[in-house]
Parts: sequence; structure tokens; C-alpha cells
Amino acid sequence: MNAIIDGIKRSVDYFGDLKPERVLVEYNGLRIFTFSGHDGRLLFAYLSDEDSEQIRYTVVPSSNSQIERLVKGDLTLVHMLTQPWGWVVDINHYGEIISVLEVEPATLPEEYRPAHNAYLPGAKKYDFSVRLLGPTMSEESAPLSSMKYASERTMATVQGLAKYVIARNDLKLFGDKQARELSDLPVSGILLASLEVDMKMPKVVNDRLDDAATKEANFVATEIERLLNKVIAWAATPDLMDKPENEPEESVAILNAIEKLTPSGRNNVQEVQLGGRLVSAQRRRTVSLSKELRPKIRASMKSNMNKLGNSMPRSIPWPDLIRAVGKVTNADVTLNTFLLREVGPVFLMDQEDSMDDEWSFGDFILFTYDEKRWRETVIRSLDTGGRMIVVGKLVKQADAPEGTILAYSVPQYRLLELELETKDRKNTD
Repeated sequence: MNAIIDGIKRSVDYFGDLKPERVLVEYNGLRIFTFSGHDGRLLFAYLSDEDSEQIRYTVVPSSNSQIERLVKGDLTLVHMLTQPWGWVVDINHYGEIISVLEVEPATLPEEYRPAHNAYLPGAKKYDFSVRLLGPTMSEESAPLSSMKYASERTMATVQGLAKYVIARNDLKLFGDKQARELSDLPVSGILLASLEVDMKMPKVVNDRLDDAATKEANFVATEIERLLNKVIAWAATPDLMDKPENEPEESVAILNAIEKLTPSGRNNVQEVQLGGRLVSAQRRRTVSLSKELRPKIRASMKSNMNKLGNSMPRSIPWPDLIRAVGKVTNADVTLNTFLLREVGPVFLMDQEDSMDDEWSFGDFILFTYDEKRWRETVIRSLDTGGRMIVVGKLVKQADAPEGTILAYSVPQYRLLELELETKDRKNTD
């Protein structure tokens, strides 16, 4: 051992007899293990050097939760050794401590540190995890609906990113069907610490045949991981959402992904925690999402949508339903269309069919409908100059006039909204 280590010399009795408590790696002797210090705190020991006369360990403070995350593959060995203080302990081959130096682990020679992506051998590795926290989930049980929630939200996130990549890059051979298949991530573990689902990223296909379809599949899988890294970074540091250099089209895709993972707070899921390799690679333990983040997401979304203007790129995912109030004009009972002008606040309808945050979409909305019984309602609203509440499904059309947002009305929702409007008017009267 030729490396010269600077540190504060401590007594060789500083750690007592340094008795291993949990052996994590043993190969030609102890490689990685835990033991308790003189004050009872848990310590982590990593073999960093050895020669014919002695063995050198880097020792750092640790905790049971950190050790479990290391064993699970959630933390790398570098994460474990990245501590503000620690010790270098030299032991002879008879197991006797011959030197203890208190050091700053970051100042140790590079060869004393494992590779940046090195995990505990045999660790249960996974790329991405979604952990749900709420009043009905515990270490002993979780509702079956929570599993459905975790899988649907995660699949929707990955599928949305895949569709963005497909549209943005005008891929011809990798379509919606492949995006759905890609989003069905392999589950490598389920934990009832609340409810945690551990997953692996889509496997990149080996491009042995050098065919176009395989190349596109490789490209989409690689892009999804790149975008998920941004999803994690922005969710952890929301100020990154509003950096001027962000590209609007990609920003909308990332924000949509964050929103899908963020709980609304209206059900049993109060918080979602992201973990796994993608999170730990950013030197984070977990990233927490709660309903308080949603206004920030929507505000950033509006800003980026405004930058894009009315000519929305094909890659922009449109919300399923909107709720709008406006004045009916330009009704065409032959084509079953009408314009909703003087549009007030537009609300997106979230996945639970509840009104969500306010939104805005240009100057007017062109609605189409396919039920004859709605002609009288449209004509009556047109004749009286009244305002009508409409819930519709947004669609995009390449040849639509600039500034036009098109929507198909959804009759079952529109009936309900008209009734609500009538009741509100009666109460007002």
C-alpha cells in the first residue's frame, strides 16, 4: 500500500475489537460488512486496499435503512461511501487493528473508491420504483386498487413519453401498439412498505439485423430513459421547469409525465415517491410528489403551451376532456357544429372525471356533435344569446383555421352540465 493518507490519528481501540455484525460480501476474507462503533451507531466497512501485510478498510457512518437500500440495489457503493466524515482502518492478517485515521472520504485516492455505478454484488437491482403513501396503506397490507393506480399511472407516463418520441421524430415503424407494449414495464419486486412497485426500463433490443424497426425500437427505449431522467430532475427541483433554455415541445411532454405520476389528493394516495437506479444516479434517495406540486406543473405547462402558440406540434398530447363556458355562435345544424366564443375559464377534466386546474385555448372552440336532440339546445342557446356549459373531447385537425381549437362534444357529460347550469340559475333566482 503506497498511498499516503492524511487524517487525524485515533487510538487503535477506537472501534473496540471491530466485530462484524452483517457480512455483505466475503471473498478471500471480509470485503464489505457492518459493525457497531463504541457509541453503538452502525458503521459500514469497505475493503479499499490490501497487501501481504495488512488490509485497509474505509469505514463510514450508516443506518439500517441505507443498508437495506444497498442490498435492494437502490444505492450504489459510492453512495454509501459519500459521507462528510469517516475513517481509514488498517488491520493485519491476524485481525488486529494497527491504525485508525479519521478522514474525509471524498479526499481519499480515486483507487480507494468503487466504480461510480458499482452495486453490491448480488443486489436486487431495478431502474425505477413508484411507492404510494396514504392512510389505507401500511407495511402489512395495501388495497388492490393501489396496485392498479401504480401500474396505470406508470404505464401512462412511459406510453406518453414514447408517443412524444414517435411524433417528434416522425417514426414510421414504431407506432402506438409498440408504445403500449413498451410501457408494460417488467416488475422486479413489490414491497408493502406502504406499496412500492419496482420496475426495469424497457430493454434495448440488440441491433443484430440492422433493420429499421429494430433501430427505431432502440431509439425509443433510449429516449424514454433520457426523458425519465428529466422527469425525476424536474420533479425533485421544480424550478428547473421554468428555465428559459427549456425547449417548449419537450417540456410539455416532460410536464405531462410528471403530472401523471403526481397524485390529485382526492383518493387514498396522498404521496408518490420515486426511487430506483434512475433516482439514485442523480444522487437522490427518493423524489416525492404530492398534490401541492400540481399548480406549479400547470403554470409551467401554460407557459410552454403559450410559447408554442396555436399551431400545436403533433407530439403534444391533448387532454381527454375539457369543460368550457361560452356563448354559442355560428351554429350549423346541417354539419352539427357550433363555435363557442367569449370563452371563459376552461378546465381540464382529470382522470377521475373531476374538474382540475384552469386552462386557456385561444379565442374560440369549434364543437361538433352527432346527436339530433342537441340541435334544439344549440339553436335555443343561439337565439337567446345565452352561455352554455360544454364538456368535450379535444381533437387536432391539420387544416383547422389558425386560432381554432376543435372538440367533439360528449353528450352524457353535456347533459349533466346543462342540468347543473339550470339548477344554478334557479338557485340564483
